[in-house]
Amino acid sequence: MIEVAQITILAVFVLGLFYMLKQIWLCWKSNKSWLSTDGRVIEAGLEMWPSAKKEEATVGYEYEIDGKKYRSYRWSFFNIHSRSRYARTIISQYPKGRKVKVYYDPVHPSCAVIDHSFPIKELTDNLLIVMTIVIAALWILEIIKQQA
Repeated sequence: MIEVAQITILAVFVLGLFYMLKQIWLCWKSNKSWLSTDGRVIEAGLEMWPSAKKEEATVGYEYEIDGKKYRSYRWSFFNIHSRSRYARTIISQYPKGRKVKVYYDPVHPSCAVIDHSFPIKELTDNLLIVMTIVIAALWILEIIKQQA
C-alpha cells in the first residue's frame, strides 16, 4: 500500500515536471522561431472563482495573418499570474482596445501569445512548493511505514 502511494506521488511530480519543461521548451522555441504581428486586445477582465477565492485574468486579442483573422485568449505560455495576486496587474497591462505585439507559430498561426517572456521567479517558486509537498508526503509515508 505504501509503495503504491510513493509511486503515485512520484508520478504526479514527474508529470508536473514534464509539463513545466514542455512550457519552457515552447517559450524557448517561440523566442527562436515564432513570428510577430500587431494585434488588438478585444477583451480584458477578471473572472471570480468564489470556491477557490481567486481571480483569474482573462485577456482576449485578435490578430491577422495572411488576410485571415485569429482570436486567442492565451496571453502567456505559463499563465502563472492569471490565477494569482497578479491578475489585476495583467488586466491593467492589457486594457481593451490596446495594440499589442502578438507572437505566433508560423506553422500553426492560431497558436499565439502576447507575452513570451520567461517568468523564472514564479516557476522557481512553484517548483519549490511542489518539491516541498512531495518531500513532506514521502516523509509522512515513511513514518507510517515505520510504525506499521
